[in-house]
Amino acid sequence: AARVLIVGFAGGVRPVVRANYALIKGLTVMGCRAGESVRMDPSLQAPRMAQLVRWVGEGKLQPYISHTFDASQVQEAFLAVMDRKVTGKAVVTFGSSPAAQSRL
Repeated sequence: AARVLIVGFAGGVRPVVRANYALIKGLTVMGCRAGESVRMDPSLQAPRMAQLVRWVGEGKLQPYISHTFDASQVQEAFLAVMDRKVTGKAVVTFGSSPAAQSRL
């Protein structure tokens, strides 16, 4: 039998697990609130974040960008996030002018 692990919901339409399908297929369905272990033990946050940063640096993790907005569309960007239309990340771009570039 297969196991289905449900870890939080980032946005969009929340999926529905059909109980009859799980029963017929013999599935084990388990739910976990995203970040629950860190809420229970905050000392886990730093090492987990460090691992995530390493994976990003190695190219193993790439954020999913579902929406891109121009700087003139900041209000629309916030509304899209608030209305749960964004799955993954929303990015606001500020053009390629020298004034828009990071100084870090």
